[in-house]
Amino acid sequence: MSILKKHHPSVFFPLIIFILAESLFAGGIIKFTQWLIHEPIYALLSFIIIFSSINIFYLFKPLIYKSIAIILSLFLIIIAFISHTKYQYRGDIVTPSDIFLLNEASDISSYLNISLYIKLSSYLLLFFIISLLLIINKNRPLNFQKRIFLSVGAIIILLTFVIWVGPYMKSEKQVTILPGKNSTGYITGILSDFISTSNMNDSDYNKNRIAEINNALPINSENKEFKPNVIMVLSEAFWDPTQVDTIKFAEDPLPFFHSLAKNYSSGQILSPVFGGATANPEFESLTGLSTRFIDDPTPYVQSIKRPLDSLASIFKKYGYESSVIHSYHNWFYNRPNVYQYLGFDKFISGEFFNTPTMIGPFMDDKDLYDSVLREMQTTENPNFIYTITMLNHGPYKPNRFQDKKGNTDIVSGELSESSSDILNAYSHSLKYVDQALEELINNLNKINEPTILVFFGDHLPLLGEDYAVYKELNYFKDSEDLLDYQRKFTTPIVVWNNFGAEKEDIGIQSTNFIGEYVLNLSEKQGNNIFSSLSQLRQKGVTVIPEEQYYEDFQVNSTDFENFKLLQYDVLFGKDYSKTNPKQTTLLKRGSSDLKIDSTTPSKIITGVKFYTSEGPSVLNIQGSGFIQESSFFDFIKGSQIYINNEPYDTIYSNENLISTVIPEELYNKPDEISIDVRITDTKGSVLSESNQLIIPILDQENITPIIKWAEPGNIIKHTPFNEVNGKSYLKLAGEGFTNDSKIFINNIPMESTIEDNGYIQCFVPNEFYNQPTVWTVNVRTGSKQSNELSLYVTD
Repeated sequence: MSILKKHHPSVFFPLIIFILAESLFAGGIIKFTQWLIHEPIYALLSFIIIFSSINIFYLFKPLIYKSIAIILSLFLIIIAFISHTKYQYRGDIVTPSDIFLLNEASDISSYLNISLYIKLSSYLLLFFIISLLLIINKNRPLNFQKRIFLSVGAIIILLTFVIWVGPYMKSEKQVTILPGKNSTGYITGILSDFISTSNMNDSDYNKNRIAEINNALPINSENKEFKPNVIMVLSEAFWDPTQVDTIKFAEDPLPFFHSLAKNYSSGQILSPVFGGATANPEFESLTGLSTRFIDDPTPYVQSIKRPLDSLASIFKKYGYESSVIHSYHNWFYNRPNVYQYLGFDKFISGEFFNTPTMIGPFMDDKDLYDSVLREMQTTENPNFIYTITMLNHGPYKPNRFQDKKGNTDIVSGELSESSSDILNAYSHSLKYVDQALEELINNLNKINEPTILVFFGDHLPLLGEDYAVYKELNYFKDSEDLLDYQRKFTTPIVVWNNFGAEKEDIGIQSTNFIGEYVLNLSEKQGNNIFSSLSQLRQKGVTVIPEEQYYEDFQVNSTDFENFKLLQYDVLFGKDYSKTNPKQTTLLKRGSSDLKIDSTTPSKIITGVKFYTSEGPSVLNIQGSGFIQESSFFDFIKGSQIYINNEPYDTIYSNENLISTVIPEELYNKPDEISIDVRITDTKGSVLSESNQLIIPILDQENITPIIKWAEPGNIIKHTPFNEVNGKSYLKLAGEGFTNDSKIFINNIPMESTIEDNGYIQCFVPNEFYNQPTVWTVNVRTGSKQSNELSLYVTD
């Protein structure tokens, strides 16, 4: 007992952290206990890992050891909570690759229920009490030799896990890292996920084997003369709730979509994700690759490190312009880097949308589709445009459309109030999605070009915590039943065209088969990956489900052996199939070039204000591609003026004119200033940058004034003009006016006043306009004289 008491901080603190972290991950102490009974080996491994991780640092002084132990433990508890929360809403958990998605993780916070915060607070309270007890514990630590022994032992235990236990767990795949009885638990599972193991047998992968597979691939028909525009719309969280028979709708939220599905090819997509991770179905539909055979839970983040053939690069070979348009942050899921590898020419992200419309908390799909239409109209070549919407993104709160009239409840049934509110908000969101789709199709019909539109949902929406709405609808439950699996992961797809392609039943197919389907419809050759998918389709295989459902879908692992080898070859291997492009593309950002044509003034005079009657000087910039900062969307920062590489507040007039205030200290001595315009994102990255103009700041003695125009341009006899206190004033606009400048009319100096270096005026006596004549007007500054302007006094 004395030994146990003496050593308890190194044992009991890890034990309590183990209980807190794993029970928080499991969803409560009862579920934790069930897991403990059902999987005692994994529970023991989890405790050993925590014990070892904390006690590696036992050789340090007690205060340092305790501080590290508390910080590490707090991290484990927070990650366990985030993972539990992510699972509640999205059906998956935090993984090591999520460290690269910290910005995206902030999105999750908008979904959280207050009860989750209460749960976290209670666990943190317990943690802080235990931590306080650890700090005030006065037991004498082990001697130095024993501390070293404990630390070294902890290191050996962890290495043993990394070298032997972890790989064994990953290869066995008998249990899941997800919460439940058949679980590795969070600590053991997350550490094993750090261990990179390949399910590819090296003996299976070699140059000859890839050549053998390639030679057996089918060659699809090709029509190089037929070049239809191809528009793919990945519609965020698009699902058809009207198929649920336990609720009623006062009106159809998707009347146009249903009409399309009735008259054009349509079916179901088996998505690899639920409720989130849009990048995965996006990746699959563009490349034909399957995330089922990739350990990385989000390939966009870590797996794509070199040029990778995709629909974008394939259509480019046929002379297409390849663009991707997304109405949200550009940096989500590492998209800019990925799009360069995939071969896109252009990326128009949310930062480049000028004065978009807000529908609920997100941008109207109509603005997105307007951008699609502009791309089609401004390019001579056919277009491949991949579009990612946001209008239908969650959360679906009751007040989502409170500023919109006519949003009465359209869904009724035996639902709780919270579920009814969520489903009604979602259904109203679908109405706006449907209206935008109808407008897009109507506009495409006006363009006299053959066009294919593929519209599909990336995943089902997040309707309540822990599938609450779906469970109340009796649509699916959190089970491994085949029907539940299909309902949880299938979304609608419809393929429209304007050239009379035959309508067909697409049936159900995995997201990675979409690209192969599109290539066939557009009569274009794909690559080895798409040919391999065509080969599978010829065998009647169009679905790559989770392995436990192979038998239900009448497929087996041997069906995918060749495809898996080809996928490994192009994504991780040596590209023996010679599928991938050799170089990345230069990705243009935005729909048009950001350009400065001129500035007003084009020259600045030391100490002389410009384009202002009172207050500071104003510089006007004329050009193109300027964007206004949005008051609704924080990611639309707008075009910002930079002077000498420093940002300045920018006043937006229109897409061709912006202005900024120039402080006097910038032009109080002869010099020059550099001007450029930039568009940045919320992370401070420059997405687009204009050309640079240099504006000289000239000494007053060296400037020659210039007259551009006069007000009035014509004078009528005996008629006063620009009156101030009964006196007539002639105003001149131009450049280079100083405090010493004077206006001369017919070589007679006038009483002149400078407003700034761009405006000067003078008092004109009556006798100058009491009869028809011609004035010769100029401005003189010292020995410098402007150009002459002729003004007429008429009857």
